[in-house]
Amino acid sequence: MFLAIGFVLSVGALFWVEHVGGLETSWNAATYVYVGKSILAGGMPYRDAYDVKGPGIYYLFALALFPFGASLVGIQLLDATWQALTALVLYRVGVRIYRGEAAGILTGLLYVIYQLAFVTRGGTAEPDRLVALPLGLGVLCLLDARADDRYRGWILAGLTMGAAALLKLPAALFGIVMLGVAVTVPPVRAGRVAARLAGLAVGFLAPLVVCILWFHFRGALGELVDAQFELAPRYLRAFNAWQSPACLRLEFVRAFHLPLYALGGLGIVYALLPRRRALQWPEWLVVAWLLVAAANLLLHGLFFPYHFVPLAAPLALLGGRAIAGWREQSTGLRTVTVLAGALFLALPVVKVPSVLVSGPRDDGASNGVWRTLAASLRARMTAGDTVFLWANVPQFYLDMGRPSPSRFFHSIYLSSEWLESDTHPQFLADLAAQPPRFFVVSRSGATGGPCPFNHVDYYGAFLRFTALQRFLAARYVVEEETARYTLYRRKDTASG
Repeated sequence: MFLAIGFVLSVGALFWVEHVGGLETSWNAATYVYVGKSILAGGMPYRDAYDVKGPGIYYLFALALFPFGASLVGIQLLDATWQALTALVLYRVGVRIYRGEAAGILTGLLYVIYQLAFVTRGGTAEPDRLVALPLGLGVLCLLDARADDRYRGWILAGLTMGAAALLKLPAALFGIVMLGVAVTVPPVRAGRVAARLAGLAVGFLAPLVVCILWFHFRGALGELVDAQFELAPRYLRAFNAWQSPACLRLEFVRAFHLPLYALGGLGIVYALLPRRRALQWPEWLVVAWLLVAAANLLLHGLFFPYHFVPLAAPLALLGGRAIAGWREQSTGLRTVTVLAGALFLALPVVKVPSVLVSGPRDDGASNGVWRTLAASLRARMTAGDTVFLWANVPQFYLDMGRPSPSRFFHSIYLSSEWLESDTHPQFLADLAAQPPRFFVVSRSGATGGPCPFNHVDYYGAFLRFTALQRFLAARYVVEEETARYTLYRRKDTASG
């Protein structure tokens, strides 16, 4: 009964913050909604709507959109329920690993509070926020598999890693930890070890094979492979923050991370508990989880705020154990625990001083420009019309209620010099096959800032794209030109 009440309250609190709080759809979330709507209309990710995230996130958004149509209620409800389920799983992990109800309850509570702090700062449903659930289930399955040493348990453990890979491929690196457990669990006989490894492989490959077959039969396997194994690595190399020490400093001092750093403080208390001896099974699983999350963050290299979120689940486990071990602590450690805990509890509701908020901020005026333009153009569209915005604002298509004529609705894939030769010919072919009624060009250049991502000059890329300008000159007229954008209207359509 206690867990059921806690679960319902967690779902309600998270949903209220996301829905009643009026949080807007972020850049990434708008992308997932756009691709999800494309799926519901019969399209396929990458082939009909191009992006580089794992396929799992798009199908989850499609599932959430299905019963609610264009409303974001389904996505907010899915996200709130998913995070509450994650907290419930972490509770079970805490109880199993630390052999105490208090550690489990505190772990789940810390995780929910962290997610509340995250969404109040504009966080949305990202793959990085969702992978904690399959990873937590993976830990539980691994504990069962090690205890029972049954083939089914190893299959289920591998299955969780396959599910995690579909959401975010690097998250499946935790499978290395599972492999280590499989080859060291007594009895270490060749036959038993081989059976365990086979079980992990079968479980891991099952969801991946289903995904591959689905994309193959829908004629989009080539695009999936290209996006995940060709474009995504190039994308990461191009925008890697390791190129700029100033960017690294900026990304690590964001206010977004203060709740995570408070959790880290509790984790340090756990590490210093005087009665804790050398890590024993299964406590080292949590440390391994934390190390895998940290390795993912460092190898990924972009350091956007949501890339830090996978650290939260293992830190919540360490923090829950630290608070539960209050009686084991010295006076100094108790002081650290109180300070870290108070900071962590305050952050979801306390406004962070602006001096602590670093990095480029959302341009509210710019968003208002695109919403106003979308409202004005929407009334002039007819069934079957499309529109294109040369900018990185996928929310524009949702506000318009009309799709892009090209799979490249994200202008970043058209404006990056390392990719233009790959995307421009296909983009022109898409426009020729289905010329949009309106073509809007943002006149904004690079946003400025020390990070490689800030250096993308969308308007400069448009000016370099001479073939596109010839296409527009032949088929379009300039209907409106402002300091923010140029609006082209197809010549065979009426003005006004």
